[in-house]
Amino acid sequence: MSPLFISILDIKLELSSPLSQFVRYKQSFTRKPRPIHFPGQLIATVVKPKLPPRFDKHFPLHLKCRKPLVAAAHKIKQDNPYETILANEIKDVVMKSKMLLIIHRNPSTNHLLHRATLAFKRENMTFMRNSRTTFELALSDTKYSPILDLFRFHTLLLAGPKPDVYTAYNLLEKMPYFVVLAGVIEDKFVDRQTLDEFGKIPDLNAARAQLAHTLNTPAMMLAHNITLYGDSLEFMTGGIGEPTPTPTFEFRHFGRLASSDTSSSLLQFVVVL
Repeated sequence: MSPLFISILDIKLELSSPLSQFVRYKQSFTRKPRPIHFPGQLIATVVKPKLPPRFDKHFPLHLKCRKPLVAAAHKIKQDNPYETILANEIKDVVMKSKMLLIIHRNPSTNHLLHRATLAFKRENMTFMRNSRTTFELALSDTKYSPILDLFRFHTLLLAGPKPDVYTAYNLLEKMPYFVVLAGVIEDKFVDRQTLDEFGKIPDLNAARAQLAHTLNTPAMMLAHNITLYGDSLEFMTGGIGEPTPTPTFEFRHFGRLASSDTSSSLLQFVVVL
């Protein structure tokens, strides 16, 4: 066998198919349906309605415009029973509340609004996010009607049975998409700056603790100053002589608060040597 023939047999030939794509050429159906029989055509022609010509066919264009009629129809307010029920509920909540906060809502999702409603519900507060017409229907004939001027687009109302602005502000700090505009505290209109000051004041229990700490601070400073020189002298002399007597501390009741609506008493810090 010749070398040329052997070299040809050693060559591996790979079979490959060309790239092919099947295309379907659609043709439009141009065949018209068969016309109906003559009795059917006769009946269809007889029962075909004949409308009178439009009365404004020859009117000018400014009289043919129907936009003023549509706008006038939208101005007619129709009674909505469901909206009346919501307005009555809002009115009942507002009249029983001692704190009202008017809040503007920045763009946010319904999920965030639902979480905010649950957070305020845990603190016994009512978070109302109704439309402006519902608020007008609820508060138009009440003493809170002046606050309706603040209700524009995306305006919400937070009501609480107690004037607990501190707790409300703690919750609002976690919700940056809410902006407080103004409020009503115990039937008094309050602007945003005053609400910010109220938001820094804690509740009654925390205020009592701060007052007790303030009253105990002078006594603690006095005990520290009394024992300071004795301890310093004992340290410098190396413990020569008798040790400095250690003062004892006692807590005694010295009376109740001046306010008549609280029953908690304060403590007196007494140093006994």
